[in-house]
Amino acid sequence: MTAIRKPAVAGMFYPADPGELGEMVGNCLTVARSAENAMVPKAIIAPHAGFIYSGAIAASAYVRLEPARATITRVVLIGPSHRVALKGLALPGSEAFATPFGTVQVDAASVAALAALPRVTVMQAAHADEHSLAVHLPFLQRILDDFTLVPLVAGDATANEVAEVPEMLWGGLETLIVISSDLSHYHDYEMASAWMRRPRKPSRRSTASASAMTTPVAVFRSEASLRWRGAGASRPPPSISGIPAIPRGRATGSWAMAPMSSADNSSIEVLGGMLRRNVRVLQKIAGDSIQGGLVTGKALTVDPGDYAAELRRHAASFITLRIGVALRGCTGSAYAHQPLVSDVAENGFAAAFTDSRFKPLGAEEAAAIRIEISVLTAPEPMRFSSEDDLLAQIVPNRDGLILTAGWKRGLFLPQVWETLPEAHEFLRQLKIKAEIDPDVWPRGVRVERFAAVKAAAADAADSG
Repeated sequence: MTAIRKPAVAGMFYPADPGELGEMVGNCLTVARSAENAMVPKAIIAPHAGFIYSGAIAASAYVRLEPARATITRVVLIGPSHRVALKGLALPGSEAFATPFGTVQVDAASVAALAALPRVTVMQAAHADEHSLAVHLPFLQRILDDFTLVPLVAGDATANEVAEVPEMLWGGLETLIVISSDLSHYHDYEMASAWMRRPRKPSRRSTASASAMTTPVAVFRSEASLRWRGAGASRPPPSISGIPAIPRGRATGSWAMAPMSSADNSSIEVLGGMLRRNVRVLQKIAGDSIQGGLVTGKALTVDPGDYAAELRRHAASFITLRIGVALRGCTGSAYAHQPLVSDVAENGFAAAFTDSRFKPLGAEEAAAIRIEISVLTAPEPMRFSSEDDLLAQIVPNRDGLILTAGWKRGLFLPQVWETLPEAHEFLRQLKIKAEIDPDVWPRGVRVERFAAVKAAAADAADSG
């Protein structure tokens, strides 16, 4: 067995220098974060062209994994063979895969399980110079924490034969399925553009196109398969790599799709149970961050490793401070980007000392505050044709809203319905909070909704 599979396409499909690679991947992810967000996907389909051509499209799928950074510990990665003809699917016979960011261990237990499938073999040559898997590793390394890899190159195999792999290794929230594929190869620009609008079965006149689409993307393109898994699908915007580096007669279509698992790890039921089990722990973290901030002027630094696994998962929180019934500070995160315990510590400090509506909390007030913790589900984009259409879809007393217009953004938690019970006034005040004219509906406005679970308020003195 070969110990480490070398980074064969570094310097070609992506930079070989770790710093330059980090900057390129970071830029792609930054752009993707500004687009619409969705639930954490169970599986993604992402392109495998060079990063300058399709990196932004790949990032639009990978960025959706950020809330599960600490949850996903195994990645099943399947891509088509470009250089070696083979029957079925091939494992690499390696213990690890290398990139300029470091190495990723191959999941030995999963590899052993796949040995039972008749169409899976070990073929080092099929992996040695194959780029369809390698280009995904830098994104996975940047997005996820510790994970193991199950890498397979697919050759001459039916969709059912390929589907046996995710069927065997589907697992739970710990497993991510990544399907590597460009949508089309070497069609003219107009034909590639048409494919972006309506993906369809490829013509056999292009071997590369046929391979990229039918092996192994067909596994997840079937609506019946998605229903069978209890899943839906979300597709980030497509792209054509018809930039000056590529003749318009040889365009490559890049397309990303994210089949969604029905086991949403940010559902209101899951978050509610987690918060009930850990409310005192989280209130103590927020309270300690506030008390420590009075002395040090800094938020409490926590080690997520000291806490239960469900508190190490990435989640978005808001901390609301009250003295009596009066608001005394409220700050939080719209999107999950770090372990929940870290988010609570930062937002507890911020609610006390950096909420611009209030002066920094003093020691006398700190003794009287009550701490309220809210944990948010993943925001979901809303589809609407007008402001009236949006108002008709909003559910009072349930929906929190994030409204974005250009660089302006406003967020209301669901508890704001307690003081603004009418949907029209709720939305009007949200526009005011976002510094948008309340009597105007801006062009290009985006609205996302979310739910939240809230812990019962506790006296700061009792939070420890």
